[in-house]
Amino acid sequence: VVATVSFSEDCARFGDRLAKLVDAGVTVRQAAGSLGISRQRGYAILRAIGRPMGVTRPAVGGVDPAVVVSV
Repeated sequence: VVATVSFSEDCARFGDRLAKLVDAGVTVRQAAGSLGISRQRGYAILRAIGRPMGVTRPAVGGVDPAVVVSV
C-alpha cells in the first residue's frame, strides 16, 4: 500500500529546503529533483509558501491573430 502525503505536509517538509536551494542559484527543476519531488510540485510548494518563481504567463484568450501578425 502506497502512503499518500498531503500537499500541506510537502510544504512543511520541503518548503524551506527548496527555497534555500533556489536562493543559492539551483534551478527549481534541479532542486525539486534532488528532494525527490516533481518540478511542478516544487513550483506549487514555492507558490504556497509565498515564494513564487518565474514570470506568470499572460492570458492569451481573445488574441486577435491579425494584431499578432502586424506586430
